[in-house]
Formats: sequence, structure tokens, C-alpha cells
Amino acid sequence: MVVFVTTLFSVAWSQESTPTSRCADARPGDEIEVCLNEVAKHPEAVSAVASALRAHIDRGGTADRALLDALLLLMDPTTGVEGTERLAALADPRAVPPLVHTAEHREEPTASAAVMALTAFGSSLPHLTRWLRDEQQRRDIRLASARALGRLGTPEAADILVDTLRRPGIDADVRRTMAAIVQDDFPDRVGELNNQVSVNGAPWVTAGATWALGYSMTAAGTLGQADTALAPLGALTGSVAGGTAGYLYSRAWPVEAGNAAFISSSGFMGTLSGMLIGAGIESQDPVSTVYIGGLGGEILGYGLGLSLNPLYEGRAVDSWEAMGIGALTAAATGSAEAFRQQQMGASSSTVAPAAGAGLAVGTALGHLAAPRIDLTSRHLGLMGVSSLYGTSVGLLIPIQGGFRRGMPTLGFSAGALIGYGIGGVIEPETDVLTGAVTGGALGGVFGAGVAQLAAPADPLAIQGVALGGVTTGMIAGGILAEKNPDPIDDRDVVMTAMTTSWAAWQTAGWSEVAEKTSDVPGLLFVVPSVVGASNALLSGELDIPVTHSSAALSLGLWGAYAGSALGQISSVDPLAAALVGSDIALAGGVVVMSPAVGAPPLVIGLADAGGVLGGSTAALGAAIASDDPDTIFLASLIGAGVGLAGGTALGIHWHKSDTRRNIAWGLPTLPIPGRFSVSPAQLPGEDAPVLGIRIGLDQW
Repeated sequence: MVVFVTTLFSVAWSQESTPTSRCADARPGDEIEVCLNEVAKHPEAVSAVASALRAHIDRGGTADRALLDALLLLMDPTTGVEGTERLAALADPRAVPPLVHTAEHREEPTASAAVMALTAFGSSLPHLTRWLRDEQQRRDIRLASARALGRLGTPEAADILVDTLRRPGIDADVRRTMAAIVQDDFPDRVGELNNQVSVNGAPWVTAGATWALGYSMTAAGTLGQADTALAPLGALTGSVAGGTAGYLYSRAWPVEAGNAAFISSSGFMGTLSGMLIGAGIESQDPVSTVYIGGLGGEILGYGLGLSLNPLYEGRAVDSWEAMGIGALTAAATGSAEAFRQQQMGASSSTVAPAAGAGLAVGTALGHLAAPRIDLTSRHLGLMGVSSLYGTSVGLLIPIQGGFRRGMPTLGFSAGALIGYGIGGVIEPETDVLTGAVTGGALGGVFGAGVAQLAAPADPLAIQGVALGGVTTGMIAGGILAEKNPDPIDDRDVVMTAMTTSWAAWQTAGWSEVAEKTSDVPGLLFVVPSVVGASNALLSGELDIPVTHSSAALSLGLWGAYAGSALGQISSVDPLAAALVGSDIALAGGVVVMSPAVGAPPLVIGLADAGGVLGGSTAALGAAIASDDPDTIFLASLIGAGVGLAGGTALGIHWHKSDTRRNIAWGLPTLPIPGRFSVSPAQLPGEDAPVLGIRIGLDQW
């Protein structure tokens, strides 16, 4: 007896689990879902599983024959649709899980009928939304979900439909169905269908179709060689037809701008790449080879764009970035190949194919990188600085013989690409970029000047030292600007530019006076760069307003004019007199504008205006009365002096005045019903009052 029981237990334990047994052994509460899963996996066992499910309900003592009958009908492949309808009529919440399971696992038409049956239950909205927006879901389930939302007729259902229409990547059939449902079931929301996408890509679709068909028809006309007018006629016909088709398509099925731009830019850049590659292929008919290459690139570009479009997540601006990266890469590869050819003395040209390959690869890499890189003003600034440095390398790197074909272009494009790549990691502030550019410029000029003075006959040494100066100065300028607690502003830029220009003027002038023309190139580089660098380093201490530095410089220029005029009259070298006069007047201007005197910029500005007016008027009068140059110069000096004095007096008067002085100037009467008036006005400025002009219109 013991052996018999043990054997029976062993046989029962080793018996393989079946769909029916798994349904029968399901826990209370999960029996319906478990049994339906078994039917979905093993439709041949539907009868046995249905019996097990019936036993569950009978054992529970809460037999609901209507629900059981409906579930049994749902489980039977031949009566599944009828089962969904009965479950919907019962509106029993226990029917939601089997209906959801049926929608996700059964085939048509039972699955769609289950989706529609879920509209009888309030908890169905999340399921319908999930199926509708799931791009991996079967199309029939997505369409049924859209119809079910329309049947619900609730504001929440309308919101889901309209919001889904604005999402990118919606299948055309699903989009059309949703739009029709909104028009039929939610007429008050029809106005929102005009913007079914977040950014409409109609311009990109139109442009892409215009280019695709226009180029294809042009190539067909050119390759056919039937008539010389066939190519332009094909271009016109294809462009108009393509543009019309693209516009109508984008109106009927709106496309997200990012996706449309990705497809169009891929096709456009693919065509150009194919044409460039075709241009490098030796052929008896080069024109046909170019067009054939373009057609191949067009097909490949648009094909990849269409096939990879579902995976693309960028915006329209990212496509512009990708095309820019492609152009830079093409410039880099093409110029590098041009330089290689020149150095190797190659006779056949492979520049165009190299540029074409670079264009294709760069555009592809750009499409991968652009959605992940957010261009900012600092990012663009870094690209500008890096491309400037790359250009400097291309222009200054020592090359024997001086043959540097393509090197500046290669340096520019490579620098821009490097700046683009590291811009997402390093985004220096504007003052750091300004400091780097300033340091690089001053360092390069200084290096070139030193090399010019040391070895004027060695161009390679000059180029090498200048490049070293650019590199060192750019690094030093960026670091110092970052460490400077006072960021670079307009005061520093103007002051540095003024002192550098003044040093250049003095160096050139005194070199000419001393007849040291052989040293002029080197000195013109060294002295201004040293002065400019010194001023830039002291910019934190010399925080002088632009109005004050400009006023002091204007007085220095008056000294140059006065010295030149006096030298002309007294038979002294006018250039030497101008140099001395400018230095004396500039020193006086610095003293006048310094805190020791504190002359208001308004006074200096009016003095300058009076001096120009008095000097020019007196010179004109003297020129009318006499042909003697000395008389004209003397009259000009006297007039300028009187004008300066008068302008200074007026400026002091206005500066001390507590109220604005508005003096109306009468203008000729205009044939319109109005009265104009122009009046000078003293306006408040950042550091001191500023002279302005008010134009008024009264009695209109």
C-alpha cells in the first residue's frame, strides 16, 4: 500500500504542466487573466481551458453566468468579436484585463473589437492613449484606439487626439484617421488641426521635393543629349512639379520640421557629394559623369534620410549644423588634398573627390552630433577663435619654398571643427575669448617684429616666430582674462586700440624722420604690440571711461594738426612738428581728463566741434582771399583756436546749467500740417552729461 501511494505521488509530481492545469491552479483573483494567457498561447486547448475557468467560477460560489458566457465566447477564436460585444454590454470592471489582453495578443478582427469594447469602461483611457502613441504598436490597434477615443467623446479624449497629432513620427494613415475623427466627433476642436505638429516642416518638404525632381529632370535632359534646351526645360519642369507635390503633401500630411529637414538636407548634401566625386572620375564625357555621380548621391542621400528618419530626434537647426559641419569637412579634406598634390607635384586632380567624400562623411557625423550639441553664443565664439588660430597656423607655419596651397583653408576649417567638438565641454566666457584673440594678435605681431629685426632675410624664421607668438599670446591672453576679476568691457577694448594705434603712429613717424626705413617693418610690429600688451595687462587698473579716453585722444590729434601747420609755416619738418605737437597735446589731454583736473567730456566735445567749425571756416575765407599756403594755415590755426575757446566756454556754461537748454531752430515750412523743431539737449550719461539733439513735431 505504501509503495502504491508513493508511486502514485511520483507519477503525479512528474506529470508535465499543461495549459488546463495552469488555468485550474491559478490563484483566486488571477484566474481570468491566467486562463486567457493560456488560450492566447495555446488556442488548440481553448475548450479544456474554458472548462477549467468555468470550474473556477462554480467553486467560488459567485457564479456569474453572463460574464462567464461572454468570456467563453471571447476565448473562442470563432466567436471572439461576439464576446467583446457582450463584455462591453455588461460593463463589468472584471472584463477590462481580458479585453486588454485580447487587444494586445489576438489577431484581427477580435483585437480591434476588444479595443472598441473598452470604451464602456472609464479605466480604458490610459490603455487607449498608450496604444495610440506607441510607434511600435500594430497599425490596426492604433487605428482602433483612435476610433475608440472618438466614441468616448470626452474632452480628455479630444485632448489626447489633438496632442498626438502635434507629435512627430505619426504614421500617415493614423494621422489621417485622427484628423477625420476630430472633425467628425469634436468639431469645436477642428481649428487646432491647422498646427498638427510642433514646428511645421512644409518649407523643408517643398524645398527637398523641388531639389530632388528638379535635379533629376536636369540630369535626364543633360544625359539624353537630345536637345540643348532639354536640360533647362527639365530643370524648370521638375522644380515646379516637385515643389507643388511637396507643398501639397505637407499640407495633407504635416511633417515635423526636424524630420523634414533631416531628409531634405541628406538628399541635398548627398547630391553635391556625388557630383564632386564624379568630377574626379576620368571620363570621355566629364559632364555626364558629374551628373551621374550626383544622381547616385541623391538616391543614396534621400534613401538614407527616409530610412533613418524614424530614428532621428533633431530639430531643423540641427540639420543646418550638420550641413555646416559637412561643408567644413569638405573644405578640410579638399584643401589637404590640394596641399598634398602641390608638394608631391601630382598632375591629376583628386581635390574634388576628396572634398565630396569629406562632405558626405562630415554631414553624416554632423547629423549624429548636432542633436546632442546645443550651440550657444559662447560656443560660436569658441569656434571663431579656434578657426582664427587655425587660419594663422595655415598662413604662418614654415614651409620651404612658401608653397602653401590650401593650408589657410585647411587651418580655418579644422579649427572650426575642433572648436565645435570641444564647445560642448568648454564654453569660455566672452571676455576670455576676447583676451585670447587680443593676446594672439599682439603676440603674433610682436614675434614677427622681433624676427624681422633679427633676421630680415629669413622668411621661415619670421613665420615660425610669429606663429609661436600667436600661440603663446592666445594662451596667455585667455588665462589672464579668466583670472582677471574685472571682466573685459568696452573701456578696455577702446583704450587698448587707441594706445596701440598711437604707438604705431609714433613709431612710423619717428622712423621716417630718422630715415631708418630699413627698421620700420620690425619696429612697427614690436613697439605697438608691446604698448598694446602693456595696456591690456593694466586694463584692470586703467579703468578709464570711453568718453574720457576719446576726449584725450582728440586733444592729441589737435596737437598733431597744430604742430604740422606751425611746421609748415616756420619751414620745419611738418611730420616732426606734428609728432612733437601730438605728444605734448596728448599729455595735456591726459592731465585735463585726469581726476586732478576732471574736465567734463561734454566740454571737450563742444571744444572739438568749435575748433573744427572755426578752423574750417577761417581756412575757407583765407583761401578765397589769398593763394598763399602760409596765410591759409595761419588763418586756420587762428580760427581753430577761437573755435576751441568758444566751444569750451559753451560747454562749461551748459555743464554748469541746472536745466536743459532747449533752443528752437527754425526750419523751412513744409507743406504738411505740422511744425518741426530741432533743439540741442543736455542728457544724463553714465559718467557725465552728454550732448544730444531733440527733434520735435507739434501741431500735427
